[in-house]
Amino acid sequence: MLESFLLQDLKIDKAHFTNKVIGQCHTWGHFGTGRFKFYVGDPDDDTLDIIDNLFQDADQKISAVAFNLVRSNNIIGPHADYGRGCTINIPICGNFKDSTLDSYEWTEPVKVASPAERFEDLPTSLFFPHSNITMQVAYQFPICFDTRKPHGVTNVTTQDRFILGITFKEEYTLSSLRTEYKKGNLLK
Repeated sequence: MLESFLLQDLKIDKAHFTNKVIGQCHTWGHFGTGRFKFYVGDPDDDTLDIIDNLFQDADQKISAVAFNLVRSNNIIGPHADYGRGCTINIPICGNFKDSTLDSYEWTEPVKVASPAERFEDLPTSLFFPHSNITMQVAYQFPICFDTRKPHGVTNVTTQDRFILGITFKEEYTLSSLRTEYKKGNLLK
């Protein structure tokens, strides 16, 4: 089961970010093929400044920021992220009401390397092609979950689905982030 929590008071200027991602997504790298392809875009200085103004001690807590795109009628298959911890996915544009963040059971993984990532030592992501979905969550507010557990996305809508992903350093657990959020120590 996918443990997660929503951050209903985390707000971004969706029109600003929609214009940004629509204007630059053609330059993004991708991972996968066919309807299993998803795109990853680097943040610009404006995006990093906005993130810095949203989160307390952003430079101490956040390890990565990236845009993601899942095209209409596409799927991100079951995988776990290596070298990453918990993330907050912030919806930018798309049909989030009818697309889902998927939780998968643990099965024997297949190791794959993502060409869209930049690492000094090439780590591997874990892909779980034999896993069944255990839970699907349609969310319209930012959601925090642990990317080290098998997850994916199902977008069987007619709209492309864009998010801004904020990844936290590995020492931050879902529980510790939830506690910081509830105490008012995560967001500015």
